[in-house]
Amino acid sequence: SPSGMLIAFATAPGEVAFDGGGSHSPFTTALLRHIETPDIEVRDMLTRVRRSVLQATGGRQVPWDYSSLSRPFVFHL
Repeated sequence: SPSGMLIAFATAPGEVAFDGGGSHSPFTTALLRHIETPDIEVRDMLTRVRRSVLQATGGRQVPWDYSSLSRPFVFHL
């Protein structure tokens, strides 16, 4: 992938993501919870998302990401 790219997946390659019991999947729920954390670098935010999804699914779903970022990136919402 080109430099400066980040791709996040709800689960590991070859796996199926859980829908969850609420209005959002475990991945979307975790992403919505952590994406607005002030001043957090995106890779650190995705680590928090991963931990939340692991906890919500009893370790059965592991989000993955691929990155060619060469410097820190922070969302400013």
